[in-house]
Amino acid sequence: MYRALIVCNSRFPEGPGALRELQGPKADGLLLRDALTDPTAGLFQRSEVRLVAEADAGEIIAAVDEFFSTAEADDTLLFYYSGHGRNRNRQLFLCAGNTRTDRLRSTALPAATLSDAISDSFAQVTDRFARAPGATGRADCCRGNRTRACACSSPAAARCCPTTFPPGTRCATAGSAC
Repeated sequence: MYRALIVCNSRFPEGPGALRELQGPKADGLLLRDALTDPTAGLFQRSEVRLVAEADAGEIIAAVDEFFSTAEADDTLLFYYSGHGRNRNRQLFLCAGNTRTDRLRSTALPAATLSDAISDSFAQVTDRFARAPGATGRADCCRGNRTRACACSSPAAARCCPTTFPPGTRCATAGSAC
């Protein structure tokens, strides 16, 4: 089964000076959901795509936990995040509606938590080809490229990357524009 969890945060009220409002996430989730569930081109059923918008860290972590822990071995999962990303000590944090840049561990989604959820999931990648069941992640946020998360399936790449995802997990991140 094809399942998706789409998380989009555009407003960050707890730290207005540090995290500015974003325009992209306001439309990203709806556009992606509509594309994934398009009757002629989409592979996903509308009921299998969950959109979490303007959520705090606790809500996002609970949604991630539920999404990955309920996966079956033959599921193909897509996790998508649109919002601010912050990097602290080469660790990526996906920002939530209550994120404080001085308290990232408790007010954002650490990439390590996401990695653990994927690792504990039954939807493990058994094949490196894109058509194989497994987990795919996309973080549309600034600073995501600094974790090198998309390259961490090889032992050589893992040496430079403390934020690793399970072997074979396909992950792409955006650059450092903001």
